[in-house]
Amino acid sequence: MKVIKQQKILLTALLLLSVAVTMWSSLTSKDFPYLLMGINLLLWVLLLMLNQHLFHARRITSNAIWTFPSSYLKTASGKMQRTHGDTVISNIGLLVGSKVYPWDTEGSGKDYLKRIRIDQQHLQLTFGKKGTASNIEIVHGIKDSQQILKLKDELWQETGVCATISGWDGITHNQAEDCDRTKTQKTGDLS
Repeated sequence: MKVIKQQKILLTALLLLSVAVTMWSSLTSKDFPYLLMGINLLLWVLLLMLNQHLFHARRITSNAIWTFPSSYLKTASGKMQRTHGDTVISNIGLLVGSKVYPWDTEGSGKDYLKRIRIDQQHLQLTFGKKGTASNIEIVHGIKDSQQILKLKDELWQETGVCATISGWDGITHNQAEDCDRTKTQKTGDLS
């Protein structure tokens, strides 16, 4: 989120500078200010978009379920890219460094969380729109099986998606697979 704030400060400074140059040139030239007004409008629209991005990032951070110091994003081609900054999982979205993935909670066509898998080293989230899927693998660094069960329970309670646990000694099959079935599980079409 720090990167988003820095981008906002830079864009605001550019907009203020551009407005000042536009005002100065409007006193000295008749044609030039129209070009600068177009640049001002473009910078203003970019600033509005960045503000919305920052708003989503703040909401995700303030509703955090779990925060991890680093993660690897698996692209559509299968390449793993290391992310910069914290990765925050929330019931309303995912923040990976400065990239925001808001979950679709109102049928607005955004990404939604499809699947969660936890092994001894990674937490894998699968999310996307119908027919598409993106994966993010987070190096969780958790060594205690009870912490993993706590993470699984928190993810289930907050997102409605039951995490699958594999490869942990001390966690029974029932603990790894079962979630409270009184709540309707949100699962998506993974095709």
